[in-house]
Amino acid sequence: MEDSFSQNEINNRLDSLFNWLPTPEFRTIEAELDHAIGCRYRERRYKAWREAWVLGRLAKEMQADAARLLPPKDFSPDGEICVGGTVIEVEVTELIEEGRKPGAEPRCGSPQDDPVENWRARAESIPCQLDEAISCKAEKPYAGRAILAVYLNPGGTYGIGQKEIEGAIGDCIVKWSPGFRTVRVFWNERWYGP
Repeated sequence: MEDSFSQNEINNRLDSLFNWLPTPEFRTIEAELDHAIGCRYRERRYKAWREAWVLGRLAKEMQADAARLLPPKDFSPDGEICVGGTVIEVEVTELIEEGRKPGAEPRCGSPQDDPVENWRARAESIPCQLDEAISCKAEKPYAGRAILAVYLNPGGTYGIGQKEIEGAIGDCIVKWSPGFRTVRVFWNERWYGP
């Protein structure tokens, strides 16, 4: 389904996410882009889509009326949601496996050797990496007024260290929430945090 939209159509749909849209419409466009972009999602030109992917899920979770991305600037967060008439700024960050390079990942369907030792190593690295990723965002000038939405995407842990990872998520939320409006972490199709 990757070829369902031309690059021009993909760009137009991405551009539309920079306007206020009702949450269901925002998520529909984001889902269309998901199918259209497919395996190319790690390419730099799709950074806005990755942010929209997280923002749309947060908007749904918080029962937001509407959502939009914000144009990239040094002193503004990645997007906004509107909940009951209140506009809330959202900074999005993604934590990926250390050493994993966006844009340099195997193509869909490429065989990968991923031994179980890698699963354990990923699980054990998450607490430190999560803390470090959040600390970098805490230095932003708008941090105190924005929700920090963290997409925890370290690669497959396949259930290894689940309780320890959930504990680390909780610890980071408690530690870092005072520096933000709040901190929310999305991992394994579930939101953690207030």
